[in-house]
Amino acid sequence: MNRIASLRVAGLFLVATSITAAGETDRASRIDEIFASFAVPGSPGAAVSVIQDGKVVFAKGYGLANLELDVPITPQSVFYLGSVSKQFVAASIALLEQDGQLSFDDDVRKFIPDLPEYGAPITVRQLIHHTSGLRDYLSLMNLAGLPLGTFHDNEGVVDLIARQRSLNFDPGEKHLYSNSGYLLLAVIVEKASGKSLREYAAEKIFEPLGMNNTHFHDDYMHLIPNRASGYFPDPAGGYRNFLSTFDRVGSGGMFSNLDDLYRWDQNFYSGKVGGKAFIEQLHETGTLNDGEGLTYAFGLTVSEHNGLNVVQHGGALGGYRSTLVRVPEERFSVIILANVSSAQPGALALRVADVFLADRYSEADDTPTIATNAPESKAADVSPADLERVTGLYWNADENYSRRLYVEDGTLMYWRSFQSQSALAPRGGDRFRMLDVSARVDVVFDEIVEGKATRMTVTLDDGDPAISRAYEPVKTTPDYLTAFEGTYHSKELQADYAFFVRDRALVARLPDGSEIPLKPALQDLFTVRGLAVHFNRDEEQRVNGFMLDAGRVQGLQFERD
Repeated sequence: MNRIASLRVAGLFLVATSITAAGETDRASRIDEIFASFAVPGSPGAAVSVIQDGKVVFAKGYGLANLELDVPITPQSVFYLGSVSKQFVAASIALLEQDGQLSFDDDVRKFIPDLPEYGAPITVRQLIHHTSGLRDYLSLMNLAGLPLGTFHDNEGVVDLIARQRSLNFDPGEKHLYSNSGYLLLAVIVEKASGKSLREYAAEKIFEPLGMNNTHFHDDYMHLIPNRASGYFPDPAGGYRNFLSTFDRVGSGGMFSNLDDLYRWDQNFYSGKVGGKAFIEQLHETGTLNDGEGLTYAFGLTVSEHNGLNVVQHGGALGGYRSTLVRVPEERFSVIILANVSSAQPGALALRVADVFLADRYSEADDTPTIATNAPESKAADVSPADLERVTGLYWNADENYSRRLYVEDGTLMYWRSFQSQSALAPRGGDRFRMLDVSARVDVVFDEIVEGKATRMTVTLDDGDPAISRAYEPVKTTPDYLTAFEGTYHSKELQADYAFFVRDRALVARLPDGSEIPLKPALQDLFTVRGLAVHFNRDEEQRVNGFMLDAGRVQGLQFERD
């Protein structure tokens, strides 16, 4: 049982929604500063709640819930939660196990016989902890060019998952976040209970806790009072609507508000639903086949922030972002629900926690986990030459991805894609700490050859290090690129990819009709937007197919027509 699971479970169910003391008023002002960018006219924003010792000591809305109707966000505004929903799915499974309606060690095929046999069985427990090896269905849909609203029942998604003839890895060998696992858990809830996830969670969790504004949204035409609309920033200025008919539940799918999530947060102390054993179960973290422990529990991540135990999970879909962060030993929580895709609620929540808990932090690590325009974000104590020697391209051969390190305005930047970069703060020598993220990420350049870094090690919290090697892109010629031209088919996706040469670059035409140039990496290997395309050759060195690695989807095979 994880250390968090052994914390004392006691109840206090008091509600307060205003700050009265002078010190608390100062804290409110500091929180207002954190969310100042959401308080400008015509902006979407966020609902923010702070819970301490069983009381809501701060609750406020910033920005607009609906830009077209000029409706402000309030603590009662209802948001889409994304993957914050997963803890409620896992809780439903735990309640079913408690009632003897399933076992965590049941073979998933007991409930979903259409899934292939992959050798070793996949268990319900492995779905919960993301150790099943199942390819992520949202990634598969994206790769197949399928819009989010393609499926309006779980059957179509289960068919897509069942078409996958192989896994990312053998069950229990690794941990890799997979929305497929949690969608299948929703199916298992229905098979084991005879009720849909929406019905079961309402009966067993939402109604007993008085969460009257919360539901699993399995019908996109269902009306939601006080719903906050989701938005994307428009590169041309202003915002664009996020409109979706996506109504799959399990991987996400919940709508809720601050008031209701307060009631759920307090259940971790009172045990009103499930009891003490149930609460402990939700904090039990997973274990791999080799005995290695994970930080992922039942739809919850158990980690540390500046020496304090933290239980949290975030969520994102379209124009919605959310997080629920709890510090059990301090009986302290932060809930942030946002309706714009550019929001970073995980990092914002830890900044709010800093306002209340800074005097409780360990002195052993005084570098902030998150920092926006903070002095520590500038590499003032590292020379330009020291920064330049770690810049360049790095390839992770285990996970098949490329990262680029570059210097911008005196700060070392870590580039994942054109939409995702993070600043790195120096920590002495060739060690750096990633900023503006909701976890502790250490980046170390631990091999220097002839004045240039050749190896980069990235460690997330206390997890295993990810090792990447510096590389130079392969030199290409017209004949080299022409060899890859043609159309390739995936039986598992039921989709075609076409490649052709244009402007001295290999271009991919994807199933949705979009065209993107590929970047050469190693021999017969190209990258683009987080994808790694490995071309295969036959005995006569003719290109006959390729293997696609795409983060949560690994080893997808395409054959040349």
